[in-house]
This record gives sequence, C-alpha cells and structure tokens, in this order.
Amino acid sequence: MYSFRQNHPDKIYCLITGYGTKGPYAGHPTYDSVVQAATGMTGLTLARDGVPSYVPMLICDHVVGEIAAGSILAAIMQQRATGNGSTIEVPMFETMSAFVLQEHLAQQSFDPPVGPPGDLRLLSPHNKPVKTADGWIAFTINTDQQVRAFLKAVGREELLDDARFTTVAGRAKNVAEWFAQDCGDPVDHQLRRYLPSASLVLAATRLGNPRCSRRDWLLIKRDRGPARGRRSRRKRRAAKPARMREERVE
Repeated sequence: MYSFRQNHPDKIYCLITGYGTKGPYAGHPTYDSVVQAATGMTGLTLARDGVPSYVPMLICDHVVGEIAAGSILAAIMQQRATGNGSTIEVPMFETMSAFVLQEHLAQQSFDPPVGPPGDLRLLSPHNKPVKTADGWIAFTINTDQQVRAFLKAVGREELLDDARFTTVAGRAKNVAEWFAQDCGDPVDHQLRRYLPSASLVLAATRLGNPRCSRRDWLLIKRDRGPARGRRSRRKRRAAKPARMREERVE
C-alpha cells in the first residue's frame, strides 16, 4: 500500500480489512457473521432475547462497502482540489463497532458513567412488531401527542394521566414499564391513523409491494452463465435507492 502511494502520489488507494493493518487482530481473517459477533451485534440479541443471533442479512459487508464508497468520493473531491492522492483504510471491526456504540454506548457516554451501556428502549424484549386484529404491524411512538393517541386507540385511557408516561423524560426513566404495557388487540387501521407505522411483510412478498414493483426499482439483467454453452438466465436485483438528476435551475 505505502510503496504504491510512493510511486503514485496522485492516486487513491482504498483498503478494506477485517481488523486493520495494525493491532493485535491485524491480518486475522473474517466474514460478516464473525464481525457481527466481534462487534457486539450478536450480544445485543443475547441481552434482549437471552439467545444470540445474527442479523439475517450481510449487514456488515453492505455498511462497510458504503462507508468505503463515501470515503473514496471524499478523496476524489480532495484530489480534484489539490492534485494529491489519498490512502484510505476501512476496517470492518472499527466501522461496525462505531455503529453499535452510536446507540448502545448510552449511559457510558458520560465521564464518569451514569449507568450501564445499552439503549434500554432498543433492548426491551417488548420492542417488537405487534399482532393486531388484522395482521402484524410495526409502529413507533415518540412524542407526547403520539402517546396520547396510542393509548386512546388501544383503550388504555387510564394511563393518560400516569406521570410515568406523560412526558418523554418520564418514559425514558420508566422505559421497562412503558414497553411492558399490554396494548391488547389493536386494529391496524386505528394505529395507522395516528402513528408512523407499516404492515409487516416477508422478503418473498416484498416484490409485490406497489412501491417496490416499479420498473425502475427492480432491474432485470441477462446472466450469460459461467460456462460456455450454458443458457443465459434473467436475473433480478434491486436498483440503487439514491437517484441523482442533473437539472438546470434558472
């Protein structure tokens, strides 16, 4: 890496590693699932559910790739401004550790700490989709207005004046009790009327979603196949979510 930069000082060199090029774990092999364990991601489900589990997607690979792409873009902008190249190193361990600690450093953010690590809202076993009378639904309640609307929708008006839950500070202090409240058997459309929410869908049914079935979202390409003479197949993949249009503003 360094010899390359010495010979080509105007070039941009990006290296993605598991644990960096220095330190006690430098050079150790790794994969997405290993990084999930090493950075505490699987420990989050252990703390919440009593059993560790992987995020069922290659989230570390995706996130680290996006961080590397953004870093390269920043280096290109610097190169255009100064003519100088850059050396970029994106270690998977540090990158995903930073993601975990964004929320779960929590009370350890202060010096001295004011409590244990871990965002209690996200680690509550009750923080999960809810089964309604007409299907599973996910929703988020943050503001006091949303809380009042939610309690009325699920028939828990007796909690409207409960000091533990009437304010953001009160709910933060009593987060375990708040998430443990029984919301009965609410109706999907009642929650949708007042709260940011969405019905739970399976990955297999995602393609039928009206927003995802647009022709410009799901791309179809012809795969020639790895072996000569093999029939080509049509393959689908999701397009990049970010779009950029060059428009002239008068």
